[in-house]
Amino acid sequence: MGEIVDLILEAKYVLTMSRGKNMIIDGAVAVNGDRIIDVGRRDEIRKRFSGEEVLSYDKAAILPGFIDAHAHNSQTLLRGVITDHEINIPPIWLRYLIPYESLLKPEDVKLISTLTQLNMIENGVTTFLEAGSPHPEKVAEAVEETGVRGIITPSTMDMGNVPESMKMSTDEAIKRTVSLIENWNGRADGRIRIWFSLRELILCTQELYFKFKELSERYGVGVTTHISEAHAEIEFSLERFGKRPIERLHEIGFLGENIVLAHAAFLTSKEVKLIAESRANVVYCPSIDHMLMAPPRVPEMLSLGINVALGSDGGFKTGIDILSEMRLASIILKQYYGFPFHDRMGIPAEKFLEMATSNGARALLWDTEIGSIERGKKADIIVIDLSKPHTTPINDPITTIIYAANSGDIKTTIIDGKILMKDKKFIHKDLEKILERSIERASEIIEQIKESLNQNVY
Repeated sequence: MGEIVDLILEAKYVLTMSRGKNMIIDGAVAVNGDRIIDVGRRDEIRKRFSGEEVLSYDKAAILPGFIDAHAHNSQTLLRGVITDHEINIPPIWLRYLIPYESLLKPEDVKLISTLTQLNMIENGVTTFLEAGSPHPEKVAEAVEETGVRGIITPSTMDMGNVPESMKMSTDEAIKRTVSLIENWNGRADGRIRIWFSLRELILCTQELYFKFKELSERYGVGVTTHISEAHAEIEFSLERFGKRPIERLHEIGFLGENIVLAHAAFLTSKEVKLIAESRANVVYCPSIDHMLMAPPRVPEMLSLGINVALGSDGGFKTGIDILSEMRLASIILKQYYGFPFHDRMGIPAEKFLEMATSNGARALLWDTEIGSIERGKKADIIVIDLSKPHTTPINDPITTIIYAANSGDIKTTIIDGKILMKDKKFIHKDLEKILERSIERASEIIEQIKESLNQNVY
């Protein structure tokens, strides 16, 4: 009998997403505590280890958990509220999203974040980067309970035309985030990390950009911000600074390896080069980007060595579904950047898997612990069932996963070595209560939004 470990996972395919051997056929992963002890061929792992629990899947793939590098934990209750009619009238974030967030109570954020994180577990998302929450402590409390891994940030706006309850002074914004770092960073056995967040160039003073950059380096954390996502933002930057947004951030020395730029859709070639030079990261959110913006220059970014990750942009319009985002991205970028040049590849399928795993881990400054299945790394692992008619036959598992599988095929989700969903069954004990209360609270908040905005659009 070999060494006894807590868990052994076996499947037809193991896609490690490591730089060395990416795919193992008839593979297995040994897990002890929160760490991966070994990965290799099934017969080799069986010789070396005995599992207290063994999950063996035949026609399935084991992968590192997906990473959502741009999520809004608090926006899920708007799912189905913002229809195509509402989203057609810009800017959606100023007209609906921020006013909605201003109405949320702390207990609302806890409830909605729990719902959102259960959505993540269901869809194989094991780690997220929060774009900015009105009550970040409650997002952290949800993380403690659900078992996911997350980087949490407060929503920070110190200027602009937004509800006063969402705005704070520059000093308050600084103190709030520093306090959050000092009280929450590293909690939940290290699953919680705290970063700085700048909501938008139009809504944050330049002083806040300077201070957050300085403080992020002092505390060894990152900064995330929405950038180049709207025409109004480009016009604002040109009028105020005489430069486009990325040019301005480069000019003030803000860009760098610990910066995550969400969307970055409206860029010139010069701006793409500035991002590459600075080694900042970009998060591509296919569903929302293609609904509201121009397709980002992702092929150009990749060719210049920019680290591009994937994000869902929260659940206000779509699900927290990174697998669907990969497929949409592949199809749209082929059409937009490939078809005019008779290039039917555009970006190969395996690159999107990298964006959803190893690239995401690198963007979140967490790549020494997550993003791939390797010895010593955290046991954040998912299993995708490939045994159904729509995924048969499996001639190439990566192609099958990207173009034929869907999030309903995600069978098991493990985070920090703990099984949070096994064979489609959640371990969360209050799942039904969370779902029922979310439906009730959504109706109440929608009525408040009607009154607040004085608009009869819902």
